[in-house]
Amino acid sequence: MASRVEAVWREFTMECEEVVFLFDVDNTLLDNDGVIGDLRHRLQVDFGVESTDRYFAIFEELRNRHGYADYLEFTLERTLKRGKPGPKGK
Repeated sequence: MASRVEAVWREFTMECEEVVFLFDVDNTLLDNDGVIGDLRHRLQVDFGVESTDRYFAIFEELRNRHGYADYLEFTLERTLKRGKPGPKGK
């Protein structure tokens, strides 16, 4: 359900007071494996295994194409375009 995902994204971005850009933080400042694990768990809880697998397939496709990881904006946008994930059980 796109509106649920969009609402979560709006809530997240409204809570941010500052914008910070981090470049070249691959396992230097950020534990990528930990981020992926936490994100996978949260997506599975909220949206189920099928939607989570779709998200990570798109994530890997974009990471290979662009050479960097985009956890939210473009990956989430493509996930919504390919099939609207709904909250688990809906």
